Amino acid sequence: MSCYINIKHWSGPDVPEAAASLAKLFKMPADQANNIVENLSQGISWQFDQTVSDGQCRQATQFLTGKGFDVATHPVGTAVPAERADTPAAAPAKGSTVLGFYGKGGELFGIFIVNLALTVVTLGVYRFWAKTKVRNYLWSHVSFLGSRFGYHGTGKELMIGFSKFFGMVFGVIVIVGILQVTVPVIGQVVGAILSIVVGTVVPAFMVGAWRYRLSRTSLRGIRFSFRGARKTAVWLFLKGGLLSFLTLGLYTPFFEMHRQKFWRNNSWFGNQAFDFSGEGRDLFKQFLLAIVLTVPTLGFNWFWYLAYVQRYSWSRTRLMGAGFQFTATGKQFFFLQMGNLFLIALTLGIAFPWVAVRNMNFMARHLTYEGGDGFDKALQDMQESGAIGEEALDAFDIPIDVG
Repeated sequence: MSCYINIKHWSGPDVPEAAASLAKLFKMPADQANNIVENLSQGISWQFDQTVSDGQCRQATQFLTGKGFDVATHPVGTAVPAERADTPAAAPAKGSTVLGFYGKGGELFGIFIVNLALTVVTLGVYRFWAKTKVRNYLWSHVSFLGSRFGYHGTGKELMIGFSKFFGMVFGVIVIVGILQVTVPVIGQVVGAILSIVVGTVVPAFMVGAWRYRLSRTSLRGIRFSFRGARKTAVWLFLKGGLLSFLTLGLYTPFFEMHRQKFWRNNSWFGNQAFDFSGEGRDLFKQFLLAIVLTVPTLGFNWFWYLAYVQRYSWSRTRLMGAGFQFTATGKQFFFLQMGNLFLIALTLGIAFPWVAVRNMNFMARHLTYEGGDGFDKALQDMQESGAIGEEALDAFDIPIDVG
């Protein structure tokens, strides 16, 4: 029989010595072990993410107990295993949990350089694996409620998704080309219709991309999923875009909240659904104020509006009876984005790894989960998804707009 090893606490006079013992036993880097020991001394538990035999459990328990660790073991099947625990990026308020991010720009830069070289050597083929490696690094360095996220997508999946999408697009281009040569009038009409269709189906591709990403993301061994329908997304964007145009943009905050409701209410963690209750009318006054201030502030006031929307949206999002809070101010959001812009511009894109880490750290510092007593209610309920939506978005160079 196998079990998991959970360390609840540590107390002792020598952190480096305890960290060295932990690193030796679990074969982990010294800095990671040091962080874990410091966390344990503050009452933040840690659990080894692999199962070990009963004999190894007993030996490890005896060894760790002698080093001042408070150890508990759990047979497989009696508890959902936590992947890893670390100190949050900022001290949480009582009853709240802060995200933690532990990635480093230098580490990601090393991955970035190797990815770039292999992508060039393979004439772009390696980009599917490059994207997967970056995403895997970022996901695995985010912790929530004492566990790290996991990413399970593969480069092969993205390559197959791209191949299917490219095959469809290539086939359509060939047919339109033949029609334009043989029957020019019909070919032009078909081409115009297809241009409209492509713009219409982009929301469907967005659904496919978000469904793929969530289905490949896990926490505590439980997968996320997205269950929104493509046709619903297409109608939502058509209606919202038309109303925004007819109202000269005044419908925008209502359209924004309808989009948020679609993306968040259809996102699930295992068998538990997210719930979003935001309303466009709550943003309308701030939106009008942002319009009025656009000229005197040269448009910089929109950073404050976007930060307000983020705070409002997260405050209206709930999961398993508990809510989220986002604390970033407009000023903080402004300096984040301006800093990112200067880093990318001054380094001609080489600073991308540091920008990615800055963004993740920013979210980790400002996003909290207000409560978590019922988090263990989540059970596995996987929803399978292919990668064609993911690569379709890459082909169109369109980001996923999920708020």
